Amino acid sequence: MRSEQPITTIRQAIELGVEHHQAGRLSEAEQIYRRVLKAEPSNPDALYLLGVVAHQGGIHESAVQLIEEAIRLSPSNPHFHNDLGEAYRALRRPEEALTSYDKALAIKPDYADALDNRGLALQELKRYPEALASYDKALAIEPDFAEALNNRGNALQELKRYHEALASYDKALAIKPDFAKAANNRGVALEELGRYEEALASYDWTLAIKPDYAEALDNRGNALQELERYEEALASYDKALAIKPNFPNALLNRGNTFRYMGRIRDAEASFRQVLAIKPDEAAHNNLGSVLQNSGRLPEAIQSYRRAMALKPDFSEAHSNLIFAMDLSAAYSMQEQQEERRRWYEQHGRKLSPEIRAHQNVPDPDRRLRVGYVSADFRTHSAYYACSPVILSHDRTAFEIYCYSGVKREDGATARLKQAVQNWRSTLGASDDALAEQIRADRIDILVDLSGHTAGNRLLVFARKPAPVQITAWGHVTGTGLKTMDYLLADPVVLQKQHRHLFAEEVIDLPCALCYQAPEYAPPVQPLPANSGRPFTFGCINRVEKISDSCIDLWSKILAATPGAQLVIKHSSLQDAMVQEILLHRFSTFGIEPERVRMFGASPHAEHLKIYHEIDVGLDTFPNNGGMSTAEALWMGVPIVTLPGEGPGSRSSAAILTAVGLESWVARDAAEYVRIAGKAAADTASLAALRQRIRPMMVASAFADPGRYTAAVERAYRTAWRKWCQGLG
Repeated sequence: MRSEQPITTIRQAIELGVEHHQAGRLSEAEQIYRRVLKAEPSNPDALYLLGVVAHQGGIHESAVQLIEEAIRLSPSNPHFHNDLGEAYRALRRPEEALTSYDKALAIKPDYADALDNRGLALQELKRYPEALASYDKALAIEPDFAEALNNRGNALQELKRYHEALASYDKALAIKPDFAKAANNRGVALEELGRYEEALASYDWTLAIKPDYAEALDNRGNALQELERYEEALASYDKALAIKPNFPNALLNRGNTFRYMGRIRDAEASFRQVLAIKPDEAAHNNLGSVLQNSGRLPEAIQSYRRAMALKPDFSEAHSNLIFAMDLSAAYSMQEQQEERRRWYEQHGRKLSPEIRAHQNVPDPDRRLRVGYVSADFRTHSAYYACSPVILSHDRTAFEIYCYSGVKREDGATARLKQAVQNWRSTLGASDDALAEQIRADRIDILVDLSGHTAGNRLLVFARKPAPVQITAWGHVTGTGLKTMDYLLADPVVLQKQHRHLFAEEVIDLPCALCYQAPEYAPPVQPLPANSGRPFTFGCINRVEKISDSCIDLWSKILAATPGAQLVIKHSSLQDAMVQEILLHRFSTFGIEPERVRMFGASPHAEHLKIYHEIDVGLDTFPNNGGMSTAEALWMGVPIVTLPGEGPGSRSSAAILTAVGLESWVARDAAEYVRIAGKAAADTASLAALRQRIRPMMVASAFADPGRYTAAVERAYRTAWRKWCQGLG
């Protein structure tokens, strides 16, 4: 036990207390400060230092009281005001903290620590540009202030200026190589820029400095997740959770990894753990996604609504709600479009002041710059819908730009990048920065390829960076944005009597979608039923599109076709829980489990081979297939469809009509069953049709990229001329 040293003066006592304090012996320091106050109750230094001890011990209310009393006695000490600000900030009272830092700086304008702390308070208030200015002032005084450089990087990240943030972290680490926080934050910036291998190396650097850094282990898992090294990602999250049990971020990211792996049950369990710890967490959005993937649409919609209630500016959750409503039979087209309008009112209208007059030359016949915006320029259904047009454009009349949010590029990405002269990665770009880039590129026609699907940049379109804005192909159901001028559709997918419900003006094409088969698509095989196999119906579509109404009709079709089987394939069916839920739903309609064969995800070339086992396709409703219908037809498999009101429920009808297979479009439920049953009863005719479908597609504009793109270009030119005339 340390012996008590004799003290001859108050100053000596305080100096001894500070010595203990700086050595981390807070208890000894506190005892000395209290002895001083017993002898001299109005000693401001002892009050202040005792307040600092309280703050460091987590007793922030006491810290505020003690330091405020010290300031009352000695109001001109800048350190008192600075540390009072720190206590307020610990109490999550950033406005009061900011006032304290400003008082410190009024006394000592070159107080770098106070400027740095002031920046932190401004960040907590989400006043990021002001925070950045405060850090810059601190660094002008102390250029080697590593902590300020790190905090500056964090403010730049909040502003989505990731390249600048990275430079700031690099400067901090050059000054202080063992600065674990800066190395960790550097990794986050690299991830935002899509540089996942470098991010991983930065996290490994962090963990070499501080092996028990749970946040760095969590971030490391995120980088591994982006690299699709899922098992390693899970191991990293598990290490983080071993250090910091009930760590919401790690549990959330772990759930996302399970979801990407198709382990829906485990993903749901992780998200529910997060919500048990933090009921007000926006993880309701993530939970909604797995509920949707498992076909539990009412629960998914409820989860999205909870996420929006907790975070009203959560535009991604609102888009997810819209997408789920599109899949659900519980909502009319009018309700779906009203939700889109609410999205614009909630998230887009406030950006109207950012809309500026366009400086594009209003020449109706000049070469036009067309920009395509998507996060799906990769092997994805949206890619197959848009790439034929992008690759087939007349380059003498149109200059093409692609704004790509793809995180993991693949062969499909490479093909587009090679064909398109102007390629812009949008990773790490804020909506405002991307809008400015589009203006700087002087884009004449900007095309949204996502609608309300994942990765959309509708908040860019809300800023109206281009004179003419169009939504097409990726999710042809409208956006609700008043700044979106046109929707590319066709008379079948969007009937005339419903167009008044849409925010956009509709332009008709030969078909709302276009299809170009991949080179590796296998040849059409003979009808499986003619090789001695049981007659097989098939649905290769999202599980969440399989409504109870679908299952009801499918049960009638199977009942009328003894011995027939049903094949269902979707990535979420890799999870046993999803299979169990679906089989249970089938059983309630009398479909025996042995009549259903389920398949999960597979590489696309292998995926197409599933059609070798299917005689007739059964479309989902009220939300139809799109590219899945096109692929089935290309493989010789006709699809029975039952169209509804809105575009999402009429896409298959539009495709079948464009190809010349209108007889497969049912007028009602009874006819849906009749068409399927008739096909099963006449395998000779079905076998002949199987060999004719691909040539029929090739002869149509739907599967002729040249003809289809020419129609698109005519639509673009018409829209452009209208703008030039002042009518756009």
